[in-house]
Amino acid sequence: MNMDKNSFTYHAERLRPTVVSLAAKLCGNMDDAEDVAQDTFLKMWSMHNSMDSYESPDALAIKIARNKCLDILKKKHPESLGSIAEAVMTTQPPADTVMLQEEQSQEIDRILSCLPEPQQILLKMRHIEGMDIDTIAEILCTTESNIRTRLCRARQKVKLLFKQNNLK
Repeated sequence: MNMDKNSFTYHAERLRPTVVSLAAKLCGNMDDAEDVAQDTFLKMWSMHNSMDSYESPDALAIKIARNKCLDILKKKHPESLGSIAEAVMTTQPPADTVMLQEEQSQEIDRILSCLPEPQQILLKMRHIEGMDIDTIAEILCTTESNIRTRLCRARQKVKLLFKQNNLK
């Protein structure tokens, strides 16, 4: 799959917490973890035109991050390379877990696409972009109460769609 800018941004924002968490565990500090995340997504962006040779952007991001962590650890502790590689290999999630997460993500995207566009936008602003209710209200020129009501209705619709599709 060739990734356009919007698709890449979506995957990068969704995967960033996972990559940072993995890198923090492997590297031992948040500064290196943030650097690894940035390097990982820069590398993925440089590959965006050839993404169709990879089954899952999730697995690719984890693999790149793991290798970036190994590089950092090699530079810091060249004498203990064997134990570092062993530790990294044990932290990689199983392929079936990554595939299951990808399938769930696709199902969520499919369900969200069934919502009216205003509800999709509200849910994305709140839950993907992490905006506060007051910020959303300010952007949309409405009250916080109105935003809460609209978000509640959108969540109820998502819940109903999940039930209709026998998802939990």
